[in-house]
Formats: sequence, structure tokens, C-alpha cells
Amino acid sequence: MTTLTELKNELKAFGKQRYGYMKQYIELAEDLGQKLKQGVMYQSEVEARLHDFKQSVETQSRQKADELYDKIEQTYEAELVKLQDTVQGVTADDVAELTLLATTEVSKDELEEYFIKYQNKPLAIKKLKEIAKQNPELMVDVDQFDKEQALYNLRQFFKQQLSSFMGYYTVTDDKIRLVQADMIINGDVTALDDYLARYLANQMKGV
Repeated sequence: MTTLTELKNELKAFGKQRYGYMKQYIELAEDLGQKLKQGVMYQSEVEARLHDFKQSVETQSRQKADELYDKIEQTYEAELVKLQDTVQGVTADDVAELTLLATTEVSKDELEEYFIKYQNKPLAIKKLKEIAKQNPELMVDVDQFDKEQALYNLRQFFKQQLSSFMGYYTVTDDKIRLVQADMIINGDVTALDDYLARYLANQMKGV
């Protein structure tokens, strides 16, 4: 089974590949354009070469994107099973502590410590979310402490990045779009590193 890190690396490689296709198409179009001016090739030949290149890389990209989409779903399901295997029920003492906490003034740090303490107890997390909602001024990022929700958010982020790679990094002769892509590609692939690193760090809290 693919790990989250392996999946992330495959997504990064796909993004870079899509960007590479953009550059290759522009370079090919310029080279063929020169040959057309020199009379070495006919317009129909140039158009056919460009069409074949674009069709080939887009077909490959769609196949790879479908493969990655399936891997995202499979990896998510496998990770979800792992999380569910760690689930614990709440005890009477837990209920008493959480009930008292709901009526007590609490700081952000204290509330976050409770989230970490009860990280493997979904019912307790649900109660802590209610307490956090009653204290919006604390601005606690509750999703990071809800392991299943955090995993779901990671899955959605991976799917969003995959969609972006397919939708934005398109094979075109638009040089302005290529310049824009050149400016953002590193940020897009780095975002995958950063998001997964935060997710894994939060999963380790309290372990």
C-alpha cells in the first residue's frame, strides 16, 4: 500500500511533469515555427506535429491523474482504518472531567492540551469541539486535533492539488501562461510538502 509520503512525492512529480510538458510544447512550437519560416516544413506538418504532441501528453496525463486519484482514495481508506484501530471509548472519569471543563474558564493552551489528551477518543473530541465553539475568542484550530477530520482534509487537499495540476498546467502556446506557471510551480509542489509535514506533526502530538 502506498504511504502518504510516497503519494505526496508522486503528486509532486506529476505537477513538475505537467509543467515540463508546457515548456516542451512551447519549445517545440518555436522550433517548428522556425522550420516553417525556412521552408523546411509545411504548415500542415507543423500543425500535425503539435497536435500529436499535445494529444500524446494529455492522454498520458489523464491516465496518470486517474491512477493518482485512485491512490488518494485507497491511501485515505487505509489510513482511516489505522486511525479507527486506535479509537478508545470514554470512561466515567472522562465524562466527569469534560463536564467540569465545560463550566470552567480555560485558556487556549489548556484546551489544546485536553485535545491532545483525548486524541484517540472521538466522543471526547466532539465534546471538546463544543467547548471550543463556546469560546471562539480562543481561536483553537480544532480540526488539527480531530485525527479523522485532519485525514479527510489532507485527502481533499491532495485531490485539489491534483485537479490544479491538470487544470492549470495545460499544454498551450500561451507564453504568458508559461511564465506564470514558472513562477508558481515551486510553490505548488512545496505546498504538498508543507501540508503533509503539518499533518504528520499533528498526528504525533501526545504520542
